Amino acid sequence: MLACLAAACQTDLVPATVENVEDTATMYALSGTAIALPSGFAIDRRRPERTDTTSQWDFAFNITPQGDAYFYPLAALGLGTSGTPPGFQTTDRDWDDIDEAPLEGYFTRDSFPLAPGTRLIARSRVICVQLAFPHFAKIEVLAIDPVARSVTFRFLANNNCGYQGLEPGLPDT
Repeated sequence: MLACLAAACQTDLVPATVENVEDTATMYALSGTAIALPSGFAIDRRRPERTDTTSQWDFAFNITPQGDAYFYPLAALGLGTSGTPPGFQTTDRDWDDIDEAPLEGYFTRDSFPLAPGTRLIARSRVICVQLAFPHFAKIEVLAIDPVARSVTFRFLANNNCGYQGLEPGLPDT
């Protein structure tokens, strides 16, 4: 269904108005850190979010008791979403070669193991309600700090409804 909606969107897209920009973010583990530290990330807002004050985020970060770091899409945490749930795809492509997000093939119920250099393509929860379309982002893990229980990553999020382009600047796709 998403592919059909996306195909319809692609022919009648509103011109893109939000430039894609690369940025970095730091998130803190769901467990073992202060509740006031952000453990979730909202692709549409391009920022970490506190998971205790809002449910408007797409994935969370945690470190297991064994010391393994993971990203968790909402459904992997047992949190329901309406419509298309957020998810990830792993990729071996170089950062600069990730130029467009695919429409399908996202894992929504699996946790994703992290290490420095891990690259993911992410799909948000449905943001463009009138078109039932998510936003897309590419993410690369830069560092994991087991003492601070944090992850730092760079990302580029496309916040134009119906656009899949993941390159800096104003997208045309």
